Amino acid sequence: MSSPSGQLSRQRAIQLLPTLCTVFNLFFGALAIVKAMDGRFEAAALLILGAAVLDKLDGFVARAVDASSDFGRELDSLADVVSFGLAPALTAWAWALRDLPGIGLAGALLFMACGALRLARFNVQATVTDKRWFIGLPIPMAAAVPATLMFAHAGSLREGVDQHLGDPGLAWGLLVVMLACAGLMVTRIRYHAFKDVHFGRQHRIGVVLGMMVVAVVIFTWPTIALPVAAIGYALHGPTLRLLRPSAGRLPPPAATA
Repeated sequence: MSSPSGQLSRQRAIQLLPTLCTVFNLFFGALAIVKAMDGRFEAAALLILGAAVLDKLDGFVARAVDASSDFGRELDSLADVVSFGLAPALTAWAWALRDLPGIGLAGALLFMACGALRLARFNVQATVTDKRWFIGLPIPMAAAVPATLMFAHAGSLREGVDQHLGDPGLAWGLLVVMLACAGLMVTRIRYHAFKDVHFGRQHRIGVVLGMMVVAVVIFTWPTIALPVAAIGYALHGPTLRLLRPSAGRLPPPAATA
């Protein structure tokens, strides 16, 4: 039989897993910035998407091992500012937005600022909001929209920071996307968190088959499937608001001292 001290050590090691996911999330965001500054924009986009996967994973692991904490939430927010605020803003600017002097940089900075505001609001309201819904577009998904679009145009990406995209038309399109995502992050439009979706045993085979189909589609047509998924999620909040105005409506939070 293992000793109590050994069990405690293993328990502590397991509880470190969410923190490790968050730290690697931060590393991916920092590496994305480095790759973007080197002109390797496809790699930067993939690193941002990888950071989004790690961000989702750390929350799942934290709930699974009962390791959620205020420290983990604050660390996660700091990592998210880098990976989903600064990294996509700098990558978008280096790839295309610098063809729009002034307004391109302003758009990138606004995206980053709105992401920070979104995270601050999430932390403040974490204990008073319905866990089934996000208020405003979550910052990882906001970052995924321009990241998947940059990845989808991989054929247009050229090595070298002095040989960026150079397409004013696409630069304007990317600016509109960045501004739209920035605005959605700070709205009070509700997005489904899908945390209350449960499948019974009778649907297990169907769920597994569905996941396999999704995986095949993503790996077969990644430059189509990934942007469609990211844009679809970004638009589902406003669409739901238009079709069902009461969806996700919550009572006002209780006043605090």
